[in-house]
Amino acid sequence: MIKLTSTIGTTLAITLGLISCQPEQSMQALSKKTLSEVCTTQWTVTALNTPDGSYPLASIRPTFDCEPGGRISGNAGVNRYFGTFVMLSNGVIEWPSSHIGSTMMAGAAELMQQERTYLVALTKTNHIALLDNKLVLSNNDRAISISFTDLATQ
Repeated sequence: MIKLTSTIGTTLAITLGLISCQPEQSMQALSKKTLSEVCTTQWTVTALNTPDGSYPLASIRPTFDCEPGGRISGNAGVNRYFGTFVMLSNGVIEWPSSHIGSTMMAGAAELMQQERTYLVALTKTNHIALLDNKLVLSNNDRAISISFTDLATQ
């Protein structure tokens, strides 16, 4: 009886682990082709999740613009930022350098903290996808995820 319970428990744990690793049904990993379509849109952050949980967003939210060649730019809240990423395959991206450049203006403490949190989270992502018309950048276990919506639809 103990062996059967242990086997059932192990099987359940493995099954739940595999289910949690599966991508969401409507998540569409971007290819180089779909990336060029996504990069014609200016995106604004609607959710920012870090390993510490959901980060409360200020009224001024970061934006994200990209070019199919991998250049990115946007407004992080107070400062403009810029950098590059490399699109590998099936939605996998790499940041050639974890450094993203930005202007260096000062602003309200709340916006400066949001800006730091956003830029650190952004460089720790390694996957780009579309989910229900939202752009999502995340890391492998989705402990870090940034969701964006089309700025024009807000």
